[in-house]
Amino acid sequence: MLKDMKTQTHLKPGQKGTKQLVEQYGDALLCVRYRYDEKRGVRLKTVENIVEEKPCRRSPYQDET
Repeated sequence: MLKDMKTQTHLKPGQKGTKQLVEQYGDALLCVRYRYDEKRGVRLKTVENIVEEKPCRRSPYQDET
């Protein structure tokens, strides 16, 4: 479903249009996207937020050399 939609706008917290979401999610809010589903003729507002944060010993992206 999402792969068929076009993302028109990508906003960072604090930009115009994110005020209520910043109030709702606080520092956990990473970004807000507006996606358009042309098949159904609707606009979707999506948020990306942090749901868990915990310490780790090393980055999972480091090479094992």
